Amino acid sequence: MKRRDLISHLEAGGASVHPQIRSAQQYVREHHFEALPLGRVAGAVHLGQYYFSRLFRRSVGLPFRDFVAGIRVERAEKLLRAVPRRSITEIAYAVGFGTLRSFELQFKRLTGMTPSAYRRRGTAP
Repeated sequence: MKRRDLISHLEAGGASVHPQIRSAQQYVREHHFEALPLGRVAGAVHLGQYYFSRLFRRSVGLPFRDFVAGIRVERAEKLLRAVPRRSITEIAYAVGFGTLRSFELQFKRLTGMTPSAYRRRGTAP
């Protein structure tokens, strides 16, 4: 299963996830456009960062940073379709990526195409 598909599956409630990890997932969805270091999110759900990292991976099946990237890419996909006049750079920063390069790399890793190609295609995967 692609990581992106796994994220969608978990967001739909398809797996049993630890309650504090579910809270962390919600926190990420609400704050995806901000810097989200692991320690900040762990603190928001009252866990130590090392325990949180292990628990997140065990509960979700992927590392925290990959989950955050997946949420951001999903938001970017929606913006690329909905707001065609907005630049890809603006979208990258709006969804929380620190650099255009990191956005492009994560987007291609998770969708199999560049943001430009995705926009040109004009349809959802």
